Amino acid sequence: MDKSLHYLRRRNWERQEYQTGMTLELNSGIVISGYTLDVSLGGVFLLTDTPLTHISLGDKGTIHIKIAQLNLAFPCVVARINPRGIGVNFIAKQSEFGMMISHDMTLGLITRTNNAFAQSMDLETTLKTSVSHIKNYMQAEAASLFLIEDNQSGIVCRACTGPVNIQGTRLSLGEGIVGRCIMQGKAEIVHYPKNDRGFASHIDESTGFVTESLLCAPLVVGDATIGAMEILNKRGSGTFTDRDLIALEALASISALAIHNAKEMSQRLAAESASHAKGEFLANMSHEIRTPLNAIIGLTYLCLQTTLSEQQKDYLTKVNLSANNLLTLINDILDFSKIEAGKLAMETVAFSLDDVFASVVAVLEVKIQEKGLKLLINANLDKPWQLRGDPLRLGQVLTNLVGNAVKFTHVGEITVQVTPLEETRDILTLEFRVRDTGIGMSQPQMDNLFTAFFQGDSSTTRNYGGTGLGLAISKRLVEMMGGQFTVESQLGVGSCFTFSAQFEKGAATTNTETKHGIPGGPGTIRATKPLPMPHLMQFPGVRILVAEDNDINQQVAKELLEKVGIHVIMVNNGAEAVHAVQKELFDAILMDVQMPVLDGFHATRAIRMQKSLANVPIIAMTANAMQGDREKCLLAGMNDHIAKPVAPRELYATLSRWIGNHVKTTPPNQATIVPPFSTDCIPSIPGIDLSIGQRYVGNNTNLFKVVLLKFARGTDRPYFRLRQFIRDNDAEGLKQASHALKGVAATLGATTLSHMAAQIETEAKITHNLQDLAAPVHELSDALDQLIHTIETALADTLTTASLATSPPSPDVTKLLAPLIAKAVKLLADYDSECDEVVAQLASIVTLNTHKEKLTTIKKALDIYNFEKALTLFKDWAHDEQIALDEP
Repeated sequence: MDKSLHYLRRRNWERQEYQTGMTLELNSGIVISGYTLDVSLGGVFLLTDTPLTHISLGDKGTIHIKIAQLNLAFPCVVARINPRGIGVNFIAKQSEFGMMISHDMTLGLITRTNNAFAQSMDLETTLKTSVSHIKNYMQAEAASLFLIEDNQSGIVCRACTGPVNIQGTRLSLGEGIVGRCIMQGKAEIVHYPKNDRGFASHIDESTGFVTESLLCAPLVVGDATIGAMEILNKRGSGTFTDRDLIALEALASISALAIHNAKEMSQRLAAESASHAKGEFLANMSHEIRTPLNAIIGLTYLCLQTTLSEQQKDYLTKVNLSANNLLTLINDILDFSKIEAGKLAMETVAFSLDDVFASVVAVLEVKIQEKGLKLLINANLDKPWQLRGDPLRLGQVLTNLVGNAVKFTHVGEITVQVTPLEETRDILTLEFRVRDTGIGMSQPQMDNLFTAFFQGDSSTTRNYGGTGLGLAISKRLVEMMGGQFTVESQLGVGSCFTFSAQFEKGAATTNTETKHGIPGGPGTIRATKPLPMPHLMQFPGVRILVAEDNDINQQVAKELLEKVGIHVIMVNNGAEAVHAVQKELFDAILMDVQMPVLDGFHATRAIRMQKSLANVPIIAMTANAMQGDREKCLLAGMNDHIAKPVAPRELYATLSRWIGNHVKTTPPNQATIVPPFSTDCIPSIPGIDLSIGQRYVGNNTNLFKVVLLKFARGTDRPYFRLRQFIRDNDAEGLKQASHALKGVAATLGATTLSHMAAQIETEAKITHNLQDLAAPVHELSDALDQLIHTIETALADTLTTASLATSPPSPDVTKLLAPLIAKAVKLLADYDSECDEVVAQLASIVTLNTHKEKLTTIKKALDIYNFEKALTLFKDWAHDEQIALDEP
């Protein structure tokens, strides 16, 4: 056996990242294609599956290679033939070939290494990425990364991979081969390192094998050496060469810079960790509280639309008011967190004081009436200016102050006085004074009044409630509006809160009286008008495209939208959405974010590239509901964001905001009132909060049963393969499946299951060892299986299989199907493969299960070019839908 083949057996060069495709054309006409297995300056060995028959040593030919967009050809002669491939030598000295190959490999390696580090987010991830990436690309048995300690007292192994397990091992400065490499700042190869004077037995003997060859390169940033990278090969796996040492030096240089940047980032993150932890806690707490609170607000809203006795109406109105007050407290806590982090932004928009005061009255009116108080608002302005500023934040301050006044006042009245303080050409400074006849405060209480979480005393907290954040937030908001806050108070007499705020001036309105929609005279409000009953929005004639890949979410969205008169077109992914908007016009698009084929972000960008669709409202619907997720949606070109599970009221309000010119509001009547949900209709199902699930399907009990059974029987969905994703080490599949389960479970009211899935989705995004999630994934799968069994047991006899189909097709759907089915029949009669485009259009509009099944069967026939069967299936479909066809 010749020396080169012996070398190949000991050193495996079958690395896809180092292989270059090329073609060998022999003068006899034989053409062989393959990949480089080994390259030298004098020749190349070509790995190929082509049978090497009728080829002899000494045959001449030309080898072609395409590198960096250059087509190069080199005359050569066959020098070696074996079952693995064919080796050729260059006829003339062609060092350019080997140099080109080496150059191409080096650039590719550096590019891939940079890409790997670009995905590293922290120091530990960067260290692990370094050793793993370099071990793989250098075809080493093991790799270790050492860093000099911050106090320069020693060297510590921070990451390792392969059979080596020395992480945390410490060397003194200069100790061992690694220490020598760091001290000298020079890379080196060491063969049989046990014979080297720098051999460190407690490092190298712990590898579990006899090291034959070792490479070590320093990690250098600028003029400073921060550590070293060491890679090993055991006896029998090959000896490193000078070419390997050059590659390691290049990779070590890139690693050093990535580690340096990651360390700096880690230090910055550590400085911000306390603030971040607080923000995370508040966000999580807000999420946990909002879930049941949304159910309370949503169900109360629906109940208030039904026919109620006066007593029932009174009780529910108070429940609704209390729930909204609780929501205000939660918002206060989040606002305080944002202010502390410097992330609370103020808007500058046109507004009128009339609207601000009207919103304050709407929030507090019931409580004022209940206590028998008077609310007087007097805006003494020469002109009713149209102002520019942040009306929501101004309203927040006024609502807090007036709300406190109502809370601490038992007899008398609350007065709000607005007076101009200073006016320039562009700026108007106003003074707002809120006075009450309540219990008042002592001086010590006033001294700490604006301290966060401060309450006057324990009895105040017990008797009146609150977080102690409202005034602290109000003071900071006033300061952000360029004003100041003061307070005067006397025990037993009352309090007066005064603040100023600056606003840009707009045009003066023509109205000379300040009216706020409630009787009381010019510039004055007396709160006497009862709150109106909620009205049900209607969207007649509105066409909306819904892009959603989960059929349960599809059904819920379709039912909620059709309930208010919207015509719904449903598609299964972003690609179908892009195709649909090219064929039809829609008033709005509801876009899921995580979908197969094409996600919501890419679909939105593709739609926005079409000038005619630049202004169509695109509203994201996603289970990812943090502030950052909303910002990602807006950056992708979406207009708004609705968090899943979708609350009907929020859905309708958001649609009203973006297609308001279509909307009409009607008072509830027998045609629009939905019967209140009764849990008697569905037996108790452990693991599901029936009231929450009912709210997310628009209070439709039968639909909720359908959705529950569809969930239980849809075992083909990816979240039923969670264990399989762990076995296959498929992180992407696990992320997508857990994300889908998180949203569907939340919609059903299976909150515990939803939280378990959300935790696994989060962990799957950051873990580097998917097996760490094996236990929680099995726990989630067991919980899912148990819930499925419980649903089937509880609802087995309530619905027939036939009832799982959605409502019968409407005439509008049949009108959409007819021309497409007719076109498909005509194309198939001519064996025209363009029928695939018609099938794609049909897939974007069909929503019924029966239609989807027909289309799936047709697709299978077309996939194997069985045009006759597809034609028959289409004709049968047309017959079922009573669609007339022009027979060819």
